[in-house]
Order: sequence, then C-alpha cells, then structure tokens
Amino acid sequence: MKKYAANIITSMRIAMGIALFFVKPLSKAFYALYLICGLTDFIDGPIARATKNTTVIGAQLDTAGDVVMYLALFHAMLSAQILPKWAIYWLIAAAILFLISGIIARIKYGHFCFPHTLVGKSMGLIAFAFPLVYLFVNDAMINIYLFLACMTLTWAAIESIIIHVCSKELNIDVRSLLELMKLKQDS
Repeated sequence: MKKYAANIITSMRIAMGIALFFVKPLSKAFYALYLICGLTDFIDGPIARATKNTTVIGAQLDTAGDVVMYLALFHAMLSAQILPKWAIYWLIAAAILFLISGIIARIKYGHFCFPHTLVGKSMGLIAFAFPLVYLFVNDAMINIYLFLACMTLTWAAIESIIIHVCSKELNIDVRSLLELMKLKQDS
C-alpha cells in the first residue's frame, strides 16, 4: 500500500477535480473540494520521493491531476463570469503552448509530460491561489493578478517546450532552462 500511496492520493485529486465541475462555482462546496485538491497536489510528490516511488506513471498521473484541476478552475471562473476576455484568450493560448510541449515529449520520449520547473511550480501556486485571492481584492487588483498569472503561465509553457526540444532524454525533474544548460555543459 505504501508503494502506491502517492498515486492513490493523485488519483483522489483527479476524482475530486472532476467533482468540481458539478458543484456551484465559488460555493462553500467548491472551495472545500478545491482546497482538498490543492492539499493532495502539495503532498503527493513529497510522499512519492519519501517512499522512493517516483515513476513516469506517477508524473503522468500528477500532470493529469493538474490538468483536471486547472480545467475545473477555468470552468468555474467562466461560469462565474469573473474572467475578462483578454485573460480567457491568453489562458487558452498558453494552454495550447503547454499542449505543444506535451506533444513534443510524447513524440520524443513516448510520454506526455512536462518538466517540473520552478517557474511551472510558481505558475501552479499562482493559479491555485486565484479563487482565494478573488475573495479579497477588487477588480483592478484581479486584473493585475491575472496579468502576472498569464505571464508566468506563458513563461512556464515556453520553458517547457525549450527543455523538451533541447534535452536528449526525459528529465521531468529539471528545475529550469538554466539548470538544463548547466547539465549539458557538465556532460
């Protein structure tokens, strides 16, 4: 059981992420499920590393959990009509860049996955915090937050593409493009 703990937790995030599509956006039920999803996203990786059970399948499950959660968040924000049109279009464009990155990885390495970069982790935190920030700030601040979120998402997507294109083998734990360049120099 310990061997599969991280994947079980990630699978729970996927199920709860799907459930987010069926609850009223920004309701108490939405926030409860959303926070639990965030908690599972925070703990599954450290549990996998602590139990020495990091696998490509686990990384793919984590990516699937992230995608489901981000799609549920996007759906909730669209349903609540709180995203300006510019942000909707930008988020879609950045998502397409991430899709391109995943396709490159699938073609090159046989796995649809993304590197776990620091910018990607920052993007995940910014995206996760959005519905919480929305509760406490005005529209002008939301627009600034969305601009920073879109910039970070775009940066993470482009960095992911470059890492996949420049890497000879799959390394999802590369922290940045600079780290990849250093690894290339050392080899």
